[in-house]
Amino acid sequence: MEITDALLGTLHGEIKEIAEECKRRNIRDIDLIKERVAPLQEEFKSHPGQIFVTLTRTYDHNSRPQKNIFAGIITPETCLYPFGETKSLSSFLTGVKNACSLDLYGSYLDLFIKNDSSFGTFDITAALLLYFRDRNPEFEDSRTDPNEHLRGIPVFDSEENPRFETHIGDEKALPFLEKELRGYQYVQLSDLLGKPLPITSHVRAKIEEEQLEIYSKIVSSEAAIRAITGKIKENDALAKKDAASFDGVCIRPYVESCFTRLPEHIDEARGKLESAINAASKRRYAEYGLNIGRNIEVGTSQIFDMKVFFSDRLEKYKTLIRLNQ
Repeated sequence: MEITDALLGTLHGEIKEIAEECKRRNIRDIDLIKERVAPLQEEFKSHPGQIFVTLTRTYDHNSRPQKNIFAGIITPETCLYPFGETKSLSSFLTGVKNACSLDLYGSYLDLFIKNDSSFGTFDITAALLLYFRDRNPEFEDSRTDPNEHLRGIPVFDSEENPRFETHIGDEKALPFLEKELRGYQYVQLSDLLGKPLPITSHVRAKIEEEQLEIYSKIVSSEAAIRAITGKIKENDALAKKDAASFDGVCIRPYVESCFTRLPEHIDEARGKLESAINAASKRRYAEYGLNIGRNIEVGTSQIFDMKVFFSDRLEKYKTLIRLNQ
């Protein structure tokens, strides 16, 4: 399509910038984008069989920030900006082995999901994502209510936040993953990639801390449930004793005032237990539990066998596990 002044007059923003450059150089937009990503494409070609990671920062149509990690194994077919092959305006990378992605903002799963062999984003076209990859994401204030102050503040407001960040090859990708991912995400990604990722001391420390946190939540919830259950039984026994002794008239009002919220408290404790059990389940701690040593006092240490602990609790509380996590 010929780019005329009349056409340029109908365009705006970054789309207009690309159109103006195409007109100035007399080049097709597809060729312009492919030229822009050529150095990255060459880098992909020079690392077959290795890991790559891309991080995208965008805003959706409601101006909410979106931050996503895409990872996979590079193949000879890995292609940046495959427009012309896929006919998709949103697809920015194809030909990926064991492709998977993670939504870093707002995902209730908090885990990687398997993709097909391609990646795309519906928040921005692949052309704008790749051509202006070093720029901050473009923010459009979509507020209808002027009092919605928080939605009017861009999150990605620094030059250090490019909209498309790449780490190609094991040497660059592994340090990024080690830094950015949580321990259980790192372990899960290794499984999905089908390629063991190195468990450095930093990664192991993350995993240990996360497993001990869930361990503590389960143990404390169990203790709270036992304590509250005991109080409820004690309350019932006192109430029955008073009723039997004084013709059904209870003269211990403090019993009721002290324990009237016990059912609410036990529901809260059970909710915390259910949340911790489901976290352990989705992170597969019964499979990936570690042996963790901790000093409990001077000269005394304890080994926590997390695989055994989580296997036992997940079996014991299997009715609490949500099937759709």
